[in-house]
Amino acid sequence: MSARGRWVVLAVLLAGLCSSSIFAEGRDYNPKKGLGQRYLTGGEFDGQNLDFSPDGRLVVYVRLGRSSDIWITDLEGNQKAVTSTPFWETRPFFAPSGDEIVFWSDRETDVGEPYSVLTTGGAAKRLLPNVSHCREVKFAPDGASLAFVQGTSKSDVLCWRAIDSNDEWNVRVTGEGIHSVMFPPEGGRLFATAAQFDAIQRRKYWSAIRLSNKAPSQVEYLLTDSNPVSTVGWANERLLLRRETGIAYTPSYCLLSEDAATSTSIALTIRHGASKTIISKGGDAFIYDSDKASPYDYDLYRYDIQTGEDRRLTHESGLLPSFTVSPDERQLVYLLGKRHFFARHPMSRGELICLDIATGARKTLGEND
Repeated sequence: MSARGRWVVLAVLLAGLCSSSIFAEGRDYNPKKGLGQRYLTGGEFDGQNLDFSPDGRLVVYVRLGRSSDIWITDLEGNQKAVTSTPFWETRPFFAPSGDEIVFWSDRETDVGEPYSVLTTGGAAKRLLPNVSHCREVKFAPDGASLAFVQGTSKSDVLCWRAIDSNDEWNVRVTGEGIHSVMFPPEGGRLFATAAQFDAIQRRKYWSAIRLSNKAPSQVEYLLTDSNPVSTVGWANERLLLRRETGIAYTPSYCLLSEDAATSTSIALTIRHGASKTIISKGGDAFIYDSDKASPYDYDLYRYDIQTGEDRRLTHESGLLPSFTVSPDERQLVYLLGKRHFFARHPMSRGELICLDIATGARKTLGEND
Protein backbone atom coordinates (compact mmCIF):
# COMPACT_ATOMS: atom_id res chain seq x y z
CA MET A 1 0.00 0.00 0.00
CA SER A 2 1.30 3.46 -0.86
CA ALA A 3 2.04 6.06 1.80
CA ARG A 4 -0.98 8.07 0.65
CA GLY A 5 -3.18 4.97 0.94
CA ARG A 6 -2.00 4.32 4.48
CA TRP A 7 -2.86 7.91 5.45
CA VAL A 8 -6.35 7.50 3.97
CA VAL A 9 -6.94 4.29 5.95
CA LEU A 10 -5.66 5.97 9.14
CA ALA A 11 -7.96 8.95 8.60
CA VAL A 12 -10.97 6.65 8.13
CA LEU A 13 -10.14 4.73 11.31
CA LEU A 14 -9.75 7.93 13.31
CA ALA A 15 -13.05 9.24 11.99
CA GLY A 16 -14.75 6.03 13.03
CA LEU A 17 -13.31 6.25 16.52
CA CYS A 18 -14.36 9.86 16.96
CA SER A 19 -17.91 9.02 15.96
CA SER A 20 -18.17 6.23 18.54
CA SER A 21 -19.95 6.84 21.78
CA ILE A 22 -16.77 7.04 23.87
CA PHE A 23 -16.13 10.46 22.37
CA ALA A 24 -19.73 11.55 21.81
CA GLU A 25 -20.83 14.34 24.11
CA GLY A 26 -22.66 13.08 27.15
CA ARG A 27 -22.52 9.38 26.28
CA ASP A 28 -21.56 6.59 28.65
CA TYR A 29 -18.42 4.57 28.20
CA ASN A 30 -17.98 1.30 30.03
CA PRO A 31 -14.36 0.12 29.84
CA LYS A 32 -15.35 -3.38 30.86
CA LYS A 33 -17.82 -3.67 27.98
CA GLY A 34 -15.90 -1.77 25.33
CA LEU A 35 -16.63 1.13 23.02
CA GLY A 36 -20.12 2.26 22.28
CA GLN A 37 -21.94 -0.15 24.60
CA ARG A 38 -25.08 1.09 26.34
CA TYR A 39 -25.72 -1.59 28.92
CA LEU A 40 -26.44 0.25 32.12
CA THR A 41 -27.85 3.65 31.31
CA GLY A 42 -29.99 2.95 28.28
CA GLY A 43 -28.04 5.28 26.03
CA GLU A 44 -27.40 8.96 26.63
CA PHE A 45 -25.71 9.95 29.85
CA ASP A 46 -28.77 10.90 31.88
CA GLY A 47 -27.19 12.92 34.64
CA GLN A 48 -28.61 10.69 37.38
CA ASN A 49 -25.29 9.94 39.06
CA LEU A 50 -25.94 12.42 41.91
CA ASP A 51 -28.84 12.49 44.35
CA PHE A 52 -29.63 14.13 47.70
CA SER A 53 -31.02 12.09 50.57
CA PRO A 54 -34.59 13.01 51.61
CA ASP A 55 -33.29 14.73 54.78
CA GLY A 56 -30.71 16.73 52.80
CA ARG A 57 -27.73 15.46 54.81
CA LEU A 58 -26.10 13.12 52.28
CA VAL A 59 -25.34 13.00 48.56
CA VAL A 60 -24.86 9.73 46.70
CA TYR A 61 -22.59 9.61 43.68
CA VAL A 62 -20.57 7.25 41.48
CA ARG A 63 -16.83 7.05 41.91
CA LEU A 64 -15.05 5.93 38.78
CA GLY A 65 -11.98 3.75 38.46
CA ARG A 66 -11.32 0.39 36.83
CA SER A 67 -14.94 -0.24 37.71
CA SER A 68 -17.42 2.10 39.38
CA ASP A 69 -18.71 2.10 42.94
CA ILE A 70 -21.42 3.87 44.90
CA TRP A 71 -20.21 6.46 47.42
CA ILE A 72 -21.92 8.90 49.76
CA THR A 73 -20.71 12.20 51.19
CA ASP A 74 -22.08 14.67 53.66
CA LEU A 75 -21.95 18.43 53.03
CA GLU A 76 -18.66 18.68 54.92
CA GLY A 77 -16.92 16.37 52.46
CA ASN A 78 -16.80 13.24 54.64
CA GLN A 79 -16.99 10.43 52.09
CA LYS A 80 -17.66 6.73 52.42
CA ALA A 81 -17.89 3.83 49.98
CA VAL A 82 -21.24 2.03 50.02
CA THR A 83 -20.23 -0.63 47.47
CA SER A 84 -16.82 -1.96 46.51
CA THR A 85 -16.95 -4.54 43.74
CA PRO A 86 -15.28 -5.24 40.38
CA PHE A 87 -18.64 -4.62 38.70
CA TRP A 88 -19.99 -1.57 36.93
CA GLU A 89 -22.48 0.27 39.15
CA THR A 90 -24.25 3.49 38.28
CA ARG A 91 -27.44 5.62 38.41
CA PRO A 92 -27.83 5.70 42.21
CA PHE A 93 -30.68 7.42 44.01
CA PHE A 94 -32.14 7.37 47.51
CA ALA A 95 -35.32 5.47 48.35
CA PRO A 96 -38.00 7.65 50.02
CA SER A 97 -37.07 6.24 53.45
CA GLY A 98 -33.55 7.63 53.07
CA ASP A 99 -31.87 4.55 54.53
CA GLU A 100 -31.51 2.68 51.22
CA ILE A 101 -29.89 3.48 47.91
CA VAL A 102 -31.08 2.04 44.60
CA PHE A 103 -28.56 1.64 41.79
CA TRP A 104 -27.96 -0.33 38.58
CA SER A 105 -25.29 -3.02 38.35
CA ASP A 106 -24.14 -5.72 35.94
CA ARG A 107 -23.39 -8.19 38.75
CA GLU A 108 -25.63 -10.87 37.27
CA THR A 109 -26.53 -9.71 33.77
CA ASP A 110 -24.79 -7.73 31.05
CA VAL A 111 -27.77 -5.42 30.64
CA GLY A 112 -27.76 -4.38 34.30
CA GLU A 113 -30.56 -4.58 36.85
CA PRO A 114 -31.57 -2.42 39.84
CA TYR A 115 -30.21 -3.28 43.29
CA SER A 116 -30.65 -1.76 46.73
CA VAL A 117 -28.16 -1.36 49.55
CA LEU A 118 -28.30 0.26 52.97
CA THR A 119 -26.56 3.61 53.33
CA THR A 120 -24.45 1.99 56.04
CA GLY A 121 -23.15 -0.50 53.46
CA GLY A 122 -23.35 -4.27 53.47
CA ALA A 123 -24.62 -6.75 50.92
CA ALA A 124 -26.71 -5.39 48.06
CA LYS A 125 -29.82 -7.22 46.91
CA ARG A 126 -31.87 -7.23 43.74
CA LEU A 127 -34.63 -4.68 44.06
CA LEU A 128 -36.91 -6.67 41.73
CA PRO A 129 -35.56 -10.24 41.79
CA ASN A 130 -38.20 -11.67 39.47
CA VAL A 131 -37.95 -8.90 36.89
CA SER A 132 -35.46 -8.78 34.03
CA HIS A 133 -34.52 -5.97 31.66
CA CYS A 134 -35.69 -3.32 34.11
CA ARG A 135 -34.72 0.06 32.70
CA GLU A 136 -36.26 2.60 35.06
CA VAL A 137 -37.62 2.66 38.63
CA LYS A 138 -39.56 5.39 40.45
CA PHE A 139 -40.97 5.27 43.97
CA ALA A 140 -44.31 6.84 44.85
CA PRO A 141 -43.94 9.84 47.21
CA ASP A 142 -45.26 7.85 50.19
CA GLY A 143 -42.89 4.95 49.49
CA ALA A 144 -45.76 2.45 49.51
CA SER A 145 -45.49 1.56 45.82
CA LEU A 146 -43.10 1.82 42.93
CA ALA A 147 -43.28 1.95 39.16
CA PHE A 148 -40.80 0.38 36.81
CA VAL A 149 -40.29 -0.10 33.08
CA GLN A 150 -39.51 -3.61 31.91
CA GLY A 151 -38.66 -4.79 28.44
CA THR A 152 -36.61 -3.97 25.39
CA SER A 153 -36.61 -0.78 23.39
CA LYS A 154 -39.24 -2.22 21.01
CA SER A 155 -41.89 -3.39 23.45
CA ASP A 156 -42.01 -2.08 27.00
CA VAL A 157 -44.25 -2.79 29.95
CA LEU A 158 -44.97 -0.13 32.54
CA CYS A 159 -45.61 -1.77 35.93
CA TRP A 160 -46.95 -0.21 39.09
CA ARG A 161 -46.52 -2.40 42.15
CA ALA A 162 -47.47 -2.04 45.81
CA ILE A 163 -44.37 -2.82 47.89
CA ASP A 164 -46.07 -4.60 50.80
CA SER A 165 -48.71 -6.52 48.85
CA ASN A 166 -49.18 -8.40 45.61
CA ASP A 167 -51.17 -5.62 43.94
CA GLU A 168 -49.71 -4.84 40.54
CA TRP A 169 -50.93 -3.10 37.43
CA ASN A 170 -49.26 -3.69 34.07
CA VAL A 171 -49.64 -1.53 31.01
CA ARG A 172 -48.16 -2.62 27.70
CA VAL A 173 -47.30 0.11 25.25
CA THR A 174 -46.01 -1.16 21.93
CA GLY A 175 -43.33 1.08 20.54
CA GLU A 176 -39.77 2.15 21.12
CA GLY A 177 -40.03 2.61 24.81
CA ILE A 178 -41.54 4.11 27.91
CA HIS A 179 -39.41 6.55 29.88
CA SER A 180 -39.36 9.52 32.30
CA VAL A 181 -41.85 7.97 34.72
CA MET A 182 -42.99 10.33 37.48
CA PHE A 183 -45.52 10.62 40.28
CA PRO A 184 -47.24 13.87 41.30
CA PRO A 185 -46.66 14.88 44.95
CA GLU A 186 -50.00 13.51 46.14
CA GLY A 187 -49.55 10.17 44.34
CA GLY A 188 -52.57 8.19 43.18
CA ARG A 189 -51.52 8.29 39.55
CA LEU A 190 -48.37 8.37 37.48
CA PHE A 191 -47.19 9.93 34.25
CA ALA A 192 -44.71 8.82 31.63
CA THR A 193 -43.82 9.32 27.99
CA ALA A 194 -43.81 6.68 25.29
CA ALA A 195 -42.17 6.70 21.87
CA GLN A 196 -44.17 4.86 19.23
CA PHE A 197 -44.14 4.30 15.50
CA ASP A 198 -47.13 4.88 13.23
CA ALA A 199 -46.86 2.13 10.61
CA ILE A 200 -49.50 3.71 8.37
CA GLN A 201 -47.98 7.18 8.23
CA ARG A 202 -44.45 5.80 8.60
CA ARG A 203 -43.43 8.24 11.30
CA LYS A 204 -42.43 8.22 14.93
CA TYR A 205 -44.36 10.13 17.56
CA TRP A 206 -44.17 10.68 21.30
CA SER A 207 -47.02 10.62 23.78
CA ALA A 208 -47.47 11.78 27.37
CA ILE A 209 -49.55 9.16 29.18
CA ARG A 210 -51.34 8.94 32.52
CA LEU A 211 -52.20 5.89 34.59
CA SER A 212 -54.45 5.91 37.67
CA ASN A 213 -54.50 3.19 40.32
CA LYS A 214 -58.30 3.46 40.28
CA ALA A 215 -58.46 2.39 36.63
CA PRO A 216 -55.14 0.58 36.02
CA SER A 217 -56.17 -0.95 32.72
CA GLN A 218 -57.00 2.42 31.21
CA VAL A 219 -54.15 4.45 29.77
CA GLU A 220 -54.94 8.07 28.98
CA TYR A 221 -52.99 9.80 26.23
CA LEU A 222 -52.66 13.45 27.19
CA LEU A 223 -50.51 14.69 24.34
CA THR A 224 -49.06 13.42 21.07
CA ASP A 225 -46.11 15.17 19.47
CA SER A 226 -43.88 14.55 16.47
CA ASN A 227 -40.88 15.73 18.52
CA PRO A 228 -39.21 13.84 21.37
CA VAL A 229 -41.01 14.57 24.65
CA SER A 230 -40.17 13.67 28.24
CA THR A 231 -41.86 14.44 31.54
CA VAL A 232 -39.93 16.62 33.98
CA GLY A 233 -42.13 17.18 36.99
CA TRP A 234 -45.27 18.58 38.54
CA ALA A 235 -45.65 22.37 38.42
CA ASN A 236 -48.68 23.89 40.16
CA GLU A 237 -51.20 21.29 39.02
CA ARG A 238 -49.64 21.11 35.57
CA LEU A 239 -47.22 18.71 33.93
CA LEU A 240 -43.86 20.16 32.92
CA LEU A 241 -42.64 18.59 29.68
CA ARG A 242 -39.35 18.87 27.85
CA ARG A 243 -39.41 18.84 24.03
CA GLU A 244 -36.63 18.55 21.47
CA THR A 245 -37.25 20.28 18.16
CA GLY A 246 -35.45 20.71 14.87
CA ILE A 247 -32.49 18.94 13.37
CA ALA A 248 -30.31 19.92 16.35
CA TYR A 249 -32.95 18.68 18.85
CA THR A 250 -33.05 22.07 20.55
CA PRO A 251 -34.64 21.65 24.00
CA SER A 252 -37.68 23.63 25.10
CA TYR A 253 -40.32 23.35 27.83
CA CYS A 254 -44.08 23.50 28.00
CA LEU A 255 -46.75 23.20 30.71
CA LEU A 256 -49.65 20.83 30.11
CA SER A 257 -52.83 20.82 32.16
CA GLU A 258 -53.80 17.40 33.44
CA ASP A 259 -56.99 17.38 31.39
CA ALA A 260 -54.80 18.21 28.34
CA ALA A 261 -57.06 21.17 27.60
CA THR A 262 -54.27 23.74 27.64
CA SER A 263 -50.59 23.64 26.73
CA THR A 264 -48.41 26.66 27.46
CA SER A 265 -44.93 27.06 26.00
CA ILE A 266 -42.24 28.52 28.25
CA ALA A 267 -40.34 31.38 26.63
CA LEU A 268 -36.86 30.13 27.44
CA THR A 269 -33.90 30.12 25.07
CA ILE A 270 -31.57 27.14 25.33
CA ARG A 271 -28.85 26.47 22.81
CA HIS A 272 -27.97 22.97 23.96
CA GLY A 273 -28.21 21.06 27.20
CA ALA A 274 -31.16 20.59 29.54
CA SER A 275 -29.92 16.98 29.73
CA LYS A 276 -31.23 17.00 33.28
CA THR A 277 -33.95 19.18 34.76
CA ILE A 278 -34.93 19.29 38.42
CA ILE A 279 -38.19 20.95 39.39
CA SER A 280 -38.58 22.58 42.80
CA LYS A 281 -40.58 20.90 45.53
CA GLY A 282 -43.22 23.62 45.30
CA GLY A 283 -43.37 23.34 41.53
CA ASP A 284 -42.72 27.04 40.94
CA ALA A 285 -39.22 26.78 39.41
CA PHE A 286 -36.78 24.37 37.83
CA ILE A 287 -32.99 24.07 37.45
CA TYR A 288 -31.40 23.02 34.17
CA ASP A 289 -28.01 23.03 32.40
CA SER A 290 -27.29 25.03 29.25
CA ASP A 291 -24.45 26.55 27.23
CA LYS A 292 -26.40 29.69 26.35
CA ALA A 293 -23.71 31.97 27.78
CA SER A 294 -20.82 30.33 25.92
CA PRO A 295 -21.11 27.56 23.28
CA TYR A 296 -20.33 24.12 24.71
CA ASP A 297 -19.41 25.59 28.10
CA TYR A 298 -22.25 24.57 30.38
CA ASP A 299 -23.64 26.24 33.49
CA LEU A 300 -26.68 25.76 35.71
CA TYR A 301 -29.69 28.07 35.62
CA ARG A 302 -32.84 28.49 37.69
CA TYR A 303 -36.04 29.43 35.87
CA ASP A 304 -38.96 30.84 37.86
CA ILE A 305 -42.18 29.61 36.23
CA GLN A 306 -44.29 32.33 37.83
CA THR A 307 -42.16 35.39 37.06
CA GLY A 308 -40.16 34.18 34.06
CA GLU A 309 -36.87 35.08 35.76
CA ASP A 310 -33.98 33.02 34.38
CA ARG A 311 -31.05 33.22 36.83
CA ARG A 312 -27.59 31.87 36.19
CA LEU A 313 -26.36 29.93 39.23
CA THR A 314 -22.86 28.83 38.24
CA HIS A 315 -19.94 30.42 36.42
CA GLU A 316 -17.72 27.40 35.94
CA SER A 317 -15.66 25.79 33.23
CA GLY A 318 -16.03 22.05 32.76
CA LEU A 319 -19.41 21.47 34.37
CA LEU A 320 -20.65 17.95 33.69
CA PRO A 321 -24.34 16.99 33.32
CA SER A 322 -24.61 15.71 36.89
CA PHE A 323 -26.25 17.81 39.59
CA THR A 324 -28.76 17.53 42.40
CA VAL A 325 -30.68 19.97 44.61
CA SER A 326 -31.31 19.60 48.34
CA PRO A 327 -34.93 19.10 49.46
CA ASP A 328 -34.99 22.58 51.02
CA GLU A 329 -33.64 23.96 47.71
CA ARG A 330 -30.79 25.78 49.44
CA GLN A 331 -27.86 23.63 48.32
CA LEU A 332 -26.84 22.60 44.82
CA VAL A 333 -24.26 19.84 44.34
CA TYR A 334 -22.75 19.28 40.92
CA LEU A 335 -19.80 17.59 39.25
CA LEU A 336 -17.11 19.85 37.87
CA GLY A 337 -14.97 18.01 35.33
CA LYS A 338 -11.25 18.32 34.91
CA ARG A 339 -11.36 18.51 31.16
CA HIS A 340 -9.30 16.34 28.92
CA PHE A 341 -9.81 16.13 25.17
CA PHE A 342 -13.62 16.33 25.31
CA ALA A 343 -15.27 18.70 27.76
CA ARG A 344 -18.39 16.83 28.82
CA HIS A 345 -17.06 13.28 28.71
CA PRO A 346 -18.61 11.49 31.71
CA MET A 347 -15.42 9.60 32.48
CA SER A 348 -13.49 12.81 33.22
CA ARG A 349 -11.97 13.17 36.66
CA GLY A 350 -14.00 15.69 38.52
CA GLU A 351 -14.69 17.52 41.74
CA LEU A 352 -17.95 17.50 43.68
CA ILE A 353 -18.94 21.10 44.34
CA CYS A 354 -21.55 22.27 46.85
CA LEU A 355 -23.09 25.66 46.09
CA ASP A 356 -25.25 27.75 48.41
CA ILE A 357 -27.94 28.97 45.99
CA ALA A 358 -28.80 32.09 47.99
CA THR A 359 -25.29 33.39 48.68
CA GLY A 360 -23.29 31.83 45.85
CA ALA A 361 -20.73 30.41 48.31
CA ARG A 362 -19.15 27.21 47.05
CA LYS A 363 -16.93 24.49 48.49
CA THR A 364 -15.35 21.29 47.25
CA LEU A 365 -16.72 18.09 48.77
CA GLY A 366 -14.25 15.72 47.15
CA GLU A 367 -13.00 14.22 43.93
CA ASN A 368 -14.71 11.76 41.62
CA ASP A 369 -11.77 9.68 40.47
